Amino acid sequence: MSVTQTVEIPANHRLTIEVPPEVPAGSAILTFTPATVREKAAVPLEARGQSNSDDFRHALRRAYGAWVANPWENCIEDIRAIRGEWSHRDPWNPDPAKRHRD
Repeated sequence: MSVTQTVEIPANHRLTIEVPPEVPAGSAILTFTPATVREKAAVPLEARGQSNSDDFRHALRRAYGAWVANPWENCIEDIRAIRGEWSHRDPWNPDPAKRHRD
C-alpha cells in the first residue's frame, strides 16, 4: 500500500501526520520528496481538459479524493439554481431573440 499526499512544510519544519485507518499498525517508511516546479505549477491552458496531456492527468491524480470529506450533496438543486439565473436558456447564444440554425 502506498499513500501519497502533497503538504506544505511550515517554517518550523514540524508536521503532524494522521494515518488513514486502512493502513495497518506497525513499521512504515516515510519518504519526503521536494515538489518539483511542474508539481507546483497549475495545468497549462493548452493542456486543460486534454486527457492525453501528462500535466492534466497529473493534476487529476493530485485532486483525486479531494471531495471525500465534503461531498456535494445538493448538486442537482445547485445546478438548477445556477441555470435559473441565466437570462435565457442558451448560454452559447448571446442574443436570445435569434435562434441557432443547425
